[in-house]
Amino acid sequence: MMEKFCKDTVLLQDKKRTKKRGQKSKANKKPEPKPQLTEEELSNKWAEFAGEISEVLSKELQLPEEDQPLPFDATAEKSIDDQKEDCMLRLHRFLRDQQIEKAISLLRSARNLA
Repeated sequence: MMEKFCKDTVLLQDKKRTKKRGQKSKANKKPEPKPQLTEEELSNKWAEFAGEISEVLSKELQLPEEDQPLPFDATAEKSIDDQKEDCMLRLHRFLRDQQIEKAISLLRSARNLA
């Protein structure tokens, strides 16, 4: 019985080795930069925002607690100056994305803490 088993070409388990395919990471692809606006386009954009910004500034903001942006993180290892720069960048991003209420809320809370 053992002879027969050894002489037969019975394959109990076939091991196949497959090559790992490298996944194309999206990090390698650079996002297309947004076109830079000219001075005239920027001034037109600010003229459009001026009315809305003055309207929001004149009234009391009623944002829910979870939507109010925090200007600084006391537990962060960054220095206060770095956090102020980050706060200004977030403020600019809110204004560019036309989230005026969040931008003004962030400005007011940062001003109160500083």
